[in-house]
Formats: sequence, C-alpha cells, structure tokens
Amino acid sequence: KKMHKLSENYKAIELFPITDIASATTTNGTGVDCLGLRDDLVAVVQLGAMTGTHTCDVTIQESDASGSGYAAISGAVFTQTDANSDNTIACIGFKRTKRYVRASIVTAGTVTSNIIGISGLIKAEEGKVDLNSATAA
Repeated sequence: KKMHKLSENYKAIELFPITDIASATTTNGTGVDCLGLRDDLVAVVQLGAMTGTHTCDVTIQESDASGSGYAAISGAVFTQTDANSDNTIACIGFKRTKRYVRASIVTAGTVTSNIIGISGLIKAEEGKVDLNSATAA
C-alpha cells in the first residue's frame, strides 16, 4: 500500500476568514470552487473570544453557482455556540453534492465580540497529487 503525504492529497480551503462579528447578523463566506476535488469535506470552526449574551450558528452551504442558490448541506450544521463556548475548535465531516461551498454564520442576541474563522480540508480526486494544502483554492 502506497503512503501519501497529507499536503499532496488534501487541500486546505478558507470558508470564512478570521473575523470579529460585533453585531447580530447573518454573514456568509465567499463560495469556494471545489471542481476536481472529492465530495468528502471536513470543516473546522475556530472560536476566539466571545463576549455578550448571544448565540452563534454555523452552517456549511453548497450551490451549483458561485454567487447564488446556496442551501445547507445535510449533516453540515455545527452545534449552536454561546459566550460560554469561546476559545474552542469544532470539526464535522460531511459530503457535498454541488460544486461550490461556503460558510454561513448567524449571530443573535447582544453581540459585543464574536471572533470566528472557518476552514475546510478536502481530498483531491483519486490519482491527483499536484495539490498543496498551503495553496488557496
């Protein structure tokens, strides 16, 4: 059995850059093109300092087009967080069925600070070894 390097078989993608969301709002990341990549994806949510009395819901969405038509991916909804969840990391794995993926964040309540970043790890197509996990999608 051939061993593979993580950087040759997986690609790190940014679904939502590290940002301080300081109000109750719905914020969406930019769609990432996953053409040529497998349908298995692991999303990682990193929470920094969270202050205020609020909740935060994170969903990974998909679409056939980059700018519209996004809907939640089954199994790609993170457990709701609140101010007691600060400085944590959560991961979920799921399968996508469409070409583009993005993160959607909904904060509600009194939001003073909600530092969050969302990344993904996606596997290359079988036999494709020219991806580098440090290269943007």
